[in-house]
Amino acid sequence: AAPSGFLGGTRDDAASAVTVDTSGNIIVVGATAGSGFTTVNAIQPEHRGAGDAFVTKFSPDGQIVFSTYLGGSRADVASAVATDAAGNIYVCGTTESSNFPAPGGYQRGRRGTADAFVVKFDPTGSTILYGTYLGGNLLDGATAIAVDATGRVYVTGATISVDFPVTTGVVDREMTGVVDAFVTRLSPAGSAIEASTLLGGQGRDGASSIGLDPAGNVVVAGVTSSLDFPQIMPVQAE
Repeated sequence: AAPSGFLGGTRDDAASAVTVDTSGNIIVVGATAGSGFTTVNAIQPEHRGAGDAFVTKFSPDGQIVFSTYLGGSRADVASAVATDAAGNIYVCGTTESSNFPAPGGYQRGRRGTADAFVVKFDPTGSTILYGTYLGGNLLDGATAIAVDATGRVYVTGATISVDFPVTTGVVDREMTGVVDAFVTRLSPAGSAIEASTLLGGQGRDGASSIGLDPAGNVVVAGVTSSLDFPQIMPVQAE
């Protein structure tokens, strides 16, 4: 039978996403409410905040390769995970912590009440290759992540920040509703935003999933309450 089991500590734990790398290793991410979570070869062995994210990697036969907390002194949640051909691990989510681990990234500090985050681990979990906040002056959260063959990361989610970082020549540079989705591409080193756009209408919009096609086009799915959500050749116009 395939391996299965519990993963957690003495308080509430919730997995939010899972992926399998090219070697068959299984990586699970989520959030844990307190101490006692199972840690193995952890870069952060101790719980730090009101709630921490976690990252756990299992071998194909179900043994823990590493398991670590990920967070700062306030609430942190990991929402999605992806891997590249070399086995590096990319995690995104939302943080309220001003001391979330963000070495070498585009945005080193939190700008709003909560920001999205992206963290890249090496395959062993012993090194954070980079970490970055991503957000504006209010609330931002990342919900999905993808990585291409060059190591560029594509992250999506939702924001209410009018100053969310955007780049020139993109679909939408200004907030038009209460909540907008966003799509952002980071450089392979995580140190720069190569492209970033808002996406939405005058209502509430949020993205929950992202993928790349063989040509490198970005595909995003989510939810909208906006009657004026941007449409081109729609299957359903209203």
